[in-house]
Amino acid sequence: SEYTSTDQSIQNTNKYASVPTSGNEVLLTQDTTGTSSTTIYYGVLADRDIPAGSYGNTVLYTALAEQPSEIRVTSLNASTGTVSRDPAVIDISSTTSLHSTVTIYTSINTASDSLGTASVVFKDNSNNAAGTVEDTNCTNPVVSRDSDNYLYITCTSPAMPVGTYDVEVTLDTFGRVLTASRAIEYSGTPMIQSITTMQQMTTDICKTMPIGQTVKLKDTRGRAYAGGSSDTYNIVKAKDNHCWMAENFDLYNKTVAAADSDFTSGTYTLPASSDWNWGALEDYSTARIHRPMKAGYTGQIYYNWCAATALSECSTTIQAQQSVCPKNWTLPSKMQYQTLMNTYSLNNGTDIMTGKNGSSILGLSQYFGIWGATAPEEQGQGAYTELITATPSTEYKQTYPNNSIIYLLQYDSDKITMLSYWKNNAYPFRCIAR
Repeated sequence: SEYTSTDQSIQNTNKYASVPTSGNEVLLTQDTTGTSSTTIYYGVLADRDIPAGSYGNTVLYTALAEQPSEIRVTSLNASTGTVSRDPAVIDISSTTSLHSTVTIYTSINTASDSLGTASVVFKDNSNNAAGTVEDTNCTNPVVSRDSDNYLYITCTSPAMPVGTYDVEVTLDTFGRVLTASRAIEYSGTPMIQSITTMQQMTTDICKTMPIGQTVKLKDTRGRAYAGGSSDTYNIVKAKDNHCWMAENFDLYNKTVAAADSDFTSGTYTLPASSDWNWGALEDYSTARIHRPMKAGYTGQIYYNWCAATALSECSTTIQAQQSVCPKNWTLPSKMQYQTLMNTYSLNNGTDIMTGKNGSSILGLSQYFGIWGATAPEEQGQGAYTELITATPSTEYKQTYPNNSIIYLLQYDSDKITMLSYWKNNAYPFRCIAR
């Protein structure tokens, strides 16, 4: 018979470890490497003084295996060949490095050949200056095993704005959801290819766009009439170095919030389409919107100045500071429209309008008109375009209250001009990136 010391400092160095007395525990082994095995030896110290018979006892072994939910993420930059982690850095300064190969190492060990599929989601954790970024999938995920049978996933990073993101991996076959906080960082000078929504636009991104480039960006709040694209607008970089909507703003009968809109707090409900009469038209302090349904007039929504400025500027005499444009976009001022016209050194539609000259940068045409007659379907399609500016007019100050007139951009087939007209009438408008 052999009996080892109960001294904990030497106990586990012996071939046999003592069996603890009832209620006590002895730590036999501890391993933190993630791969561990141990051999247990049994010995019996027989008591020769007890009566003959069969005796037994129970030894309880408890194994604690901690499988952490944390994951390690690395990123391989395809253009430089560099690997980074903690966090994994993706450089979006050029189109060649917009996407990287991301590898996600897990704590799951398996010998099974049935690895199943995974989904990998990047979640915004940066209070992004461009606004909250929607959860986005890392594309084409592939589940594999390494030489030690640990699972890892590779995928292609999506185009995202500059910021830091959490990573969440769902492995359906194993019923596990693994997470890592602030594991992916997008850095570098933002490119237009790195964003998908209007709300993600920034001054720096607009600067990187070449003159004349057109892209499609989604308004996260939706769109009423999309002409085949459910929620996107064409955006163009004009010669004035500003980014413009190349389509009219298009939303009504919907509540929007400051988080993704061009106003500072709360929510604003764009009115439903309405028919007006002359009495109502005299009220320029009430928001009104009309969406014509008559054939030939659909696809345009008309806003009076009060509706376009989200009720914030209905009766003011100052430049509008808020609007129903998407966040990071705003109503163009009279000066911005004039600068645009001067930059092209033209009074007609060549190169910036869609009209008799046939070119299309801003894509204006001759059917927007004004909404403000007793028979508005006939008034709605005029011989020229009228677009709201953010600037009140003082042109008729001697005759009319200063807060009842605004400037409009007017375009017909021959010229582009600025004119003053009533706030209470309704017109289409475009937004310009801030």
